[in-house]
Amino acid sequence: MDIRALAEKIVNLHNGSLALRLLLSPLTFCSQVYGAAVRCNDLLYRSGLLKTYDIGCPVVSVGNITVGGTGKTPTVCSLAHWLKTQGVRVAVVTRGYRGRAAAAPLIVSDGTTVMATAEAAGDEALMLGRKLSGIPVIACRDRVAAGSVAHNAFGVSVVILDDGFQHRRLRRTVDIVLVNAANPFGNGFLLPRGILREPLPALQRAHIFVITKTDRQNLALDKLRAIIAQYNPDAPVFTASFKITEIKNARTGTQIPWASLHGMRVAGLCSIGDPAGFATMLSRLPVQTVGILSFPDHHRYRPADYQHIERLSKEVDALITTEKDIAKIDLTMLQTDKLVVLAIEQVIDNQESFFRIVKDRAAV
Repeated sequence: MDIRALAEKIVNLHNGSLALRLLLSPLTFCSQVYGAAVRCNDLLYRSGLLKTYDIGCPVVSVGNITVGGTGKTPTVCSLAHWLKTQGVRVAVVTRGYRGRAAAAPLIVSDGTTVMATAEAAGDEALMLGRKLSGIPVIACRDRVAAGSVAHNAFGVSVVILDDGFQHRRLRRTVDIVLVNAANPFGNGFLLPRGILREPLPALQRAHIFVITKTDRQNLALDKLRAIIAQYNPDAPVFTASFKITEIKNARTGTQIPWASLHGMRVAGLCSIGDPAGFATMLSRLPVQTVGILSFPDHHRYRPADYQHIERLSKEVDALITTEKDIAKIDLTMLQTDKLVVLAIEQVIDNQESFFRIVKDRAAV
């Protein structure tokens, strides 16, 4: 078992035998310390001792209270595209996780031209810049600074904050919280013993909930809705799932017809927060999936990784990866033409109602 698999198993382990509880007690203690810090931070913001900053336009945050993939970035894309179709001038602000230039605001895209690399901006920021035509994307650890650039330099009327639920320095108008239906809150522990970034009472701050990945099997959606209602009974709750929009050749960008996939022997390649979700998407294709080469989330591909990928490509008809991964894969390091990209979008049930509620709350 590799380190990542072991870590994922630990953070999802529920309390079991006394021996297990003793073994995990150091992590449990760290979770308690972390929880105390989170609660203190919350108290400081609620009391006004820690300030929030208004950038001069409405801010819509899309976030969650757990680590791991819940579909934040696809939701940001869908919301940004819809607002643009409504004539709203919108920009996206993101942290630029693992981007080397994220200490100061970096214009990843001005809406027309992508102006940064994955190394500078981070993989998710670059993916957003590539997908959001006509929509500026700015990356920075200081989301207040990035939001100010978005508003002042581009004159937008609303900023969408990617993964912003915990970034409370930037005053937001709407807080959208996504919850992964397949693994909503893990084992109930905070980091590092569990996957929770905040205690569940933090759900009280949300204005809208979206339960994602509802296409998985054996989901207790009614129970999950009840848990959400326990903390925030007035917020509307929507459900969502992913839809495959296209499959294209990574090198040429040419779309691959669905019918041509039939009978193909393929492998998956990803470095995302929810590789199981990627496996679910692959299972919908008319192919034979022989395995998935999975790296840690936000992994930077190294020469040895490219060699591994090249060897794997020789064993299959196609190697399928994600849009997030292709943003940071250096195709000059690969000779294979078998790498293809799976493009997806988040489809929210009653989507028009969801968008309208967001727009009305943001007053744009």
